[in-house]
Amino acid sequence: MRIAQLDSNTSSSTPGFWLPLLARTVAKVVGVTDYNIVQNNGARAAQVVPHVHFHIIPRPETMPEVKNMSWTVFGRGQREEMDEEKGVKIARKMRRVLREELRRVGKEDVKGKL
Repeated sequence: MRIAQLDSNTSSSTPGFWLPLLARTVAKVVGVTDYNIVQNNGARAAQVVPHVHFHIIPRPETMPEVKNMSWTVFGRGQREEMDEEKGVKIARKMRRVLREELRRVGKEDVKGKL
């Protein structure tokens, strides 16, 4: 499915509600102010799964050791693999911060497993 195939009457509010919350959550947890939000549509646009989803790609500050390296826009380039333990800790923190964001905007009653 591509974003153009979504029913705008029933699904248009979903990205508009969740993307800002999730972007703020990622930025707070990872400690960045800059990030890309990417959504691919179709195989030639690098979509490899058959559903609509978004990537929030944090962009850390330029560090002296990588100052002269080029960053690519869509997630390939300077990055490290994350070990499972660190991933679990970050996921736990993201859930906590997302719950805080939901409370902040008065939507703490949103159902779902956080």
